[in-house]
Amino acid sequence: MDIFVDRRPRLSEEAIIREVESGEMFGMVRCDVTTPHHLREILEDMQPIIKHPMMGCDDGGPIMKRFAEEHGLLKKPTTVLLASYYADDIILATLLLKWLSERGIRVTKVHEVVQCKRVRCCQRFGEEVMAARRAGDAKKSKKIIADSTKLIGKSLTLRSGYPLRDKESIRVRTQVARRSARQWLIKNQRGSSLTAPRMTSSGRKP
Repeated sequence: MDIFVDRRPRLSEEAIIREVESGEMFGMVRCDVTTPHHLREILEDMQPIIKHPMMGCDDGGPIMKRFAEEHGLLKKPTTVLLASYYADDIILATLLLKWLSERGIRVTKVHEVVQCKRVRCCQRFGEEVMAARRAGDAKKSKKIIADSTKLIGKSLTLRSGYPLRDKESIRVRTQVARRSARQWLIKNQRGSSLTAPRMTSSGRKP
């Protein structure tokens, strides 16, 4: 299914932001966003922008730095999940960006836009996963199908906007998840722990 739209190759930043705020544009926006200073005190307890930056021991405040040093944490830069007042070069869904904009968060720069059709491209897949899981709850004999389908369904929950430097780690994590799933299936089908056949990244036996 073709879900992408490319009907206008050029739009100004003002036009993009205006269409996102009106709801006319639907898709993803790679942009810089910031919280105005007059809102920062109001949003101090829950900063509005969630991001995954690389963070080292020296990047936090004095309390965080002391805690990290005492517990041997953040010895080298690590990807962390945190709330912030700003984000640079972050990918946001237009619906989320619209929600942030309505609450006063400003877009300072637009780098790239991907427009999509408003279709539920994964609706059938999601319904099949839910049907298999319900069947597993109803009949014990279908539990293995339900659990394996649940694993496949969770594979769609990888967060969007991974930086290119993490592309290799995503591939490795996916291979590990598939290998673990094969081992789990073999163990449960035959009643004993067996080693799954080793596979290459192409899916073929070496």
